[in-house]
Amino acid sequence: MDLYIFHDDGRLEKAPPSPFAHEKELQRLIEANSNVLFDVEFIKSEMTVGGRRIDTLCFDQKTKSFVIVEYKISKQSSMYDQGHVYLSLINDRRADCLVAYQDKKDEILKRDDVNWNESRVIFVSPGFTSNQKDVAKREDQFDLWEVRRYSGDGDILVLRNVGSNRRESPGNNVSAPGLRKVKSFEEEHHKKPNLQPGVWDVYERLRDRVLAWEGVEMNPKKLCITFRRNRLQAPAGSGSRAFLSLGMQNSAVWGTIGKKRHGLDDPRGIAKDVSGIGHHGSGDYRFKIGPGDDLDYVEGLVRQSYHRC
Repeated sequence: MDLYIFHDDGRLEKAPPSPFAHEKELQRLIEANSNVLFDVEFIKSEMTVGGRRIDTLCFDQKTKSFVIVEYKISKQSSMYDQGHVYLSLINDRRADCLVAYQDKKDEILKRDDVNWNESRVIFVSPGFTSNQKDVAKREDQFDLWEVRRYSGDGDILVLRNVGSNRRESPGNNVSAPGLRKVKSFEEEHHKKPNLQPGVWDVYERLRDRVLAWEGVEMNPKKLCITFRRNRLQAPAGSGSRAFLSLGMQNSAVWGTIGKKRHGLDDPRGIAKDVSGIGHHGSGDYRFKIGPGDDLDYVEGLVRQSYHRC
């Protein structure tokens, strides 16, 4: 499914996707918003039942039944075997579910108050195979929801039922206001024709090293390319989470890193303090690197910013 940004001048522009890096990132988002997205109450995360781990346990007050939510970043051919095992666990280990409900809600739920035959599994993933969708439509206890995230001035989440006959999510297309005015840029926007030989190669080598670090997201903008730590990896209270901005000059790549309050260990003195002057990028220190310069040294400077952002 594609989303488009509607500009004031009548142009449409495709909204850039912002994939989930890890299942845990998707899981925390769903658990915090289960009422909005699926109209169910979150009960417990990472619940172990009969030696198996359930990603998320919820409760549906309308049907008086327990609901399991499982997350799949990649397509899984064995998904339904797993689903049937979980449904059996709920039925066989009812007391575990009732205790989890009581701990969360601080109220007693009796065994006979639960409609155990209405238990179901919700699978959430960026995509499913055609066979998985067909099977879900024949089995009432499985729901398939495709989830997509798009970036902009506030992320947009799109959730679509693709594998059951149940109602649409009450929170389908959860979004932040103001996206229509966002203009997005691709990485190639910065590959100018007047770049000297080897400059773009320097950028790509530094980019690839940084993207190999855990939890890094890249966001090309008009004047620079920003690298951030995602919300799950960034330290608490870290603000914007941006730790590096890169841009192009004819003969070199420029970058901004770090915050002056954190300081920078730079014995060669190649990063200049630009905190007191206007500049592009998110950092307080600016460096340049061109073909033949020491990439390992620059990577060390950037890594300091990564750990402190």
